Parts: sequence; structure tokens; C-alpha cells
Amino acid sequence: MSITLLAPAGFCMGMMFPLRMSSSAKLRDLQPWFWSVNGATPVFGSVLGTIVSMEYGISCAFCSALHLCTVARQKISAPEPLNLGDADH
Repeated sequence: MSITLLAPAGFCMGMMFPLRMSSSAKLRDLQPWFWSVNGATPVFGSVLGTIVSMEYGISCAFCSALHLCTVARQKISAPEPLNLGDADH
């Protein structure tokens, strides 16, 4: 029963990094950093989530996580900034 409930969420959460890595082909020099941040973030996030829930309550930890995920999603789907330095004038 728990696998049925958790598998779709885990699949969707696990797809963001591979999708962005495939779109960052022009940033080959930074890809090792992307992998290291992807590995370190869950460690820090779990510790921070535990601390926040112990100090302020589980609802505050949930609201904080929801807010951070919303901001991250908006950043991912934001259009690429214009590079005005390459314009021919």
C-alpha cells in the first residue's frame, strides 16, 4: 500500500535533476558541481527539516518545504534571461 502511494511522488521528484542535466549540455564545466550539490542537498535538507520541525513544529516544516519547492519550480520554469551583451549595435 505504501509503495502505491509513494512511488508516483518519488518518480516525479526524481525526474527534475536528470531533465535539467540533459538541458545543461552547454555547461559541461559546471556539471560536476551540479552532481555534488544534488548529493549534498538531501543531507542538509533532512537535518534542517528535523531541526525546524523540532523547534517550530511539523506544520512549519511542511510550509517551509512547500514554499521552497514552489520557488524552485518557478526558477526552473522561468524563461532564459536576455543576453544583451551579444546584440549587434
